[in-house]
Amino acid sequence: MSQPKDESKRENEKVYKGCRNSLNANGFFAHALVGQDLCITACVNARVGYKFSPKLRLSVEVYNLTNRRDSAIDYAYESRLPGEAAEGKFDVHFHPIESRSIRANLIANF
Repeated sequence: MSQPKDESKRENEKVYKGCRNSLNANGFFAHALVGQDLCITACVNARVGYKFSPKLRLSVEVYNLTNRRDSAIDYAYESRLPGEAAEGKFDVHFHPIESRSIRANLIANF
């Protein structure tokens, strides 16, 4: 028996009598910058929710479930901090993935 089409349902979400859950694993390809070893970034997110009625639903999402300390992206370029030589220093700069966080949503449609 197929489930009715629900526009608010995510592609990988499982639904059972109003309960919804999903588990997502996001991986980024291995990469290496100048003179570095390969590094792999991975992140696991989870979501659980309940649809009380067609107009009211509640969900809780946990991002970075494993609380990994990976970088989302790395850059390699010359930069200069105050007090360093004027020509700068070639170095790797990175943007970390977000630490574990929790989001709760209560959605009511009128």
